[in-house]
Amino acid sequence: MKNKLNAGAAGHNEILALQARRLYDLQPAGMLMSFLNAIIVSFVLRAAIPRLNLIIWLSAVMLMIVIRAVLLIRLRSIKIGPESAETWAKRAIAGLIFPGLIWGSSAFLIFPGNSPEYQVFIAFVLGGMAAGAAATFAQLKGGYPAFSVPALVPLAVRFFLLPGEFHIAMGIMVTLFLAGLWWVSLRNYQVNLTGLLLRFENRKVIEHLKRTKQEVDALNRTLYQEIEAKQKAESELRLHQERLEATVDVRTEELKKYRDSLEGIIEQKEILLRELYHRTKNNMQVISSLIGLQSASVSDGRILQMFRDTINRIQAMALVHEKLYQSSDLSSVNMKEYLGDLANALIESNIQGKDNITFKLEADNLPLPIDVIMPCGLIINELISNSLKYAFTGGGGGEIRISFHQKEDGKMEIIYADNGPGFALIDFKEIKTLGLKLVNNLVTKQLGGDIRMVSGEGAEFHIRFRLPGR
Repeated sequence: MKNKLNAGAAGHNEILALQARRLYDLQPAGMLMSFLNAIIVSFVLRAAIPRLNLIIWLSAVMLMIVIRAVLLIRLRSIKIGPESAETWAKRAIAGLIFPGLIWGSSAFLIFPGNSPEYQVFIAFVLGGMAAGAAATFAQLKGGYPAFSVPALVPLAVRFFLLPGEFHIAMGIMVTLFLAGLWWVSLRNYQVNLTGLLLRFENRKVIEHLKRTKQEVDALNRTLYQEIEAKQKAESELRLHQERLEATVDVRTEELKKYRDSLEGIIEQKEILLRELYHRTKNNMQVISSLIGLQSASVSDGRILQMFRDTINRIQAMALVHEKLYQSSDLSSVNMKEYLGDLANALIESNIQGKDNITFKLEADNLPLPIDVIMPCGLIINELISNSLKYAFTGGGGGEIRISFHQKEDGKMEIIYADNGPGFALIDFKEIKTLGLKLVNNLVTKQLGGDIRMVSGEGAEFHIRFRLPGR
């Protein structure tokens, strides 16, 4: 009842439309498995059952696959919306009963009555099909039983009709297997439904984050304008000084008054910039706290980790504004100091095994602008988070190394490495995970550089880019 109420609040029909669409999207995989299993079954049983029975059964399977394929091709151009969600969900359930009956007919059409080995083989194939249904057809609540009940019940009945303890035991096992997978499918359905509910319930949070991002972008634009105005004012001041040095002593006193006035303006602007940095940092901390509060009600480990990753990214950006607020030069941040603070904060926040993880940093003391510091901080945040999650899971500790230097050709080079178990070389163009996809986008699109992975012990990434205007 609680799930139904939540679904109503989040938009029951929208969730049902997504569930139906997912189930239809999984149908090609199911048809492929039906085709392959039918070929294998026909090959294995070709000498154990009458050929006519085998031909009739195999023809029925192939006809079923063709009919489903034609219907799915037509469905590609149809959008399943909230208003038609219930209709398409019922059609999807009805469409699963048909292949279930075809596979269930194998208990009578191609069942080798005198061969226990082949009988076990038939039970193994149908059990595998039911196990696949528990994973894929659980998108809809009735998806699993719509396929598995007509597929396994005839087999259980056939075993019970045959004499002997072996057949009774097989019938009981098939029945228990059907019931156990039914329970698994219900659990899968609840997990899928919880994820969809969380997606709709967090709409306001996502919209708030978008608005906050727009506000931060506007503040950044204002900040850049103020910095440009400051630089322009300083340039005008130097020009006036050069001109006034050649004038008489009377004009010197006037120059002093004018310069004092300009310095007062610059001081006011610096106070404003520091206040902007401070407020931006505070707003990000508020967002981080809100996400932390929201995550307290989440029990799913994967979703909870997504919240933690988001908090780490926000804190990495907030640290940039904190450094700008503390810096004497409001237009840049010392990269070595920032990377050290960021890495230590991430490692210290990792509760398990934090005392056994060592961090080594080799970096130039370079003051870099915010449009370079920000993406670099997010990149290092993602790579360290990956190492903490996957490289040091055994509790034995490990080492993280970061090198950040300017090369002879003027490009900046970041080398990140850990001594974990590592993983296979990847093509960043084909990467699917959010963390590494974000790293690739930040390097290629925001910094205009390139990234590559080096094979060897642990994970090692080389990133090169050129500073803006150089």
